[in-house]
Amino acid sequence: MNQLKRCRTMFATCILAGFGIVAIANDGALAAQHRKAERGTPAPPPSAIQILEWLPVDTETFIVANGPFRLRFTGDDDVSEHKPLDTLLERFTYSPWEVRKGVLIKELSGQQPLLAVEGARHFRFPSGLGASTYQGCHVLVFRRDLGATGEALKKRLKSAGAKALKIAGREIFTLDEKLENDVLKFYFAQPQPNVLICATDQNYLKETLQRMDQRAAKRALPPELPEWKHVDTTSRFWGIRHYGKDVDAGSRSLAIQHFGKDTGDAQGGMVFSYNPAERREEKSSANVKLLWPDKNIDEVKKAWTSADEATWKTKVQQVAPGVIEITARPKRDDDGGNFFLTLLFLLGHVIVV
Repeated sequence: MNQLKRCRTMFATCILAGFGIVAIANDGALAAQHRKAERGTPAPPPSAIQILEWLPVDTETFIVANGPFRLRFTGDDDVSEHKPLDTLLERFTYSPWEVRKGVLIKELSGQQPLLAVEGARHFRFPSGLGASTYQGCHVLVFRRDLGATGEALKKRLKSAGAKALKIAGREIFTLDEKLENDVLKFYFAQPQPNVLICATDQNYLKETLQRMDQRAAKRALPPELPEWKHVDTTSRFWGIRHYGKDVDAGSRSLAIQHFGKDTGDAQGGMVFSYNPAERREEKSSANVKLLWPDKNIDEVKKAWTSADEATWKTKVQQVAPGVIEITARPKRDDDGGNFFLTLLFLLGHVIVV
């Protein structure tokens, strides 16, 4: 957690690393969706759980932001720890569109997604400074056809030097972006008139598109996982991470840092939910639950209070065998930075400074 405290000054340079946006179609026949699009009526937007069905089955982390909220270009100077948590979570969903000094996000400025989702796996430490890399994609779903905005975005991608290719029958644009010591590759597409995709790995994107076309029998993060009993999916922001015995070696090494010692076949995870206060006189509240049999509650208390005592009021308690709950309220509405970085750490997006 001391590392997280040192992250504050690096926040502006690290937030873009490895983040992406993906939007995926609703459950049902793709041909029917195409017919609706041709008539000018977008297919009904998918729910978060329907999107989860499209993701590869070994997806480890799933993060949801319910809209609508407005996309906007802020620039690095506007990023700081003194921001509301909901603003930081929203920006997380579209931060890769800020590559090339914001030329892409400027084309989307003012658009309002109804839903934003990230799915990710295979987290890796960066080769030097910065955020962990990962394979994944994130979802932006809009109420209406993007129309001229979508066409302008394609033109902007081409002018920014994006290379065009075909993946699973779709037109994809790919851009490389150097962040600290790593060169990251992003894959952009508009598979439906009111959705956008950006992925960080070609194979992850290909499998997602294929599962979009034909629903698979097995779902990522299946409903029988114990994490689903502890997450509030009605919250404006919520997420889940499952650390299973079949997690790849790179993600395993990161997960051990999050949850404790590795016993070979141990499984665990975490969930979070957050609802911003709707009125000034109300207080927003964030909730995190760690599901790990061997986690020491005293270590958890020390970690959370040492990192956030100046800006967040936290309470740590054992609510069930193997389940530790952290509830937190910001002392100021704009002090979201510390909690945000801690949350990303638990979800696999580790930042090294």
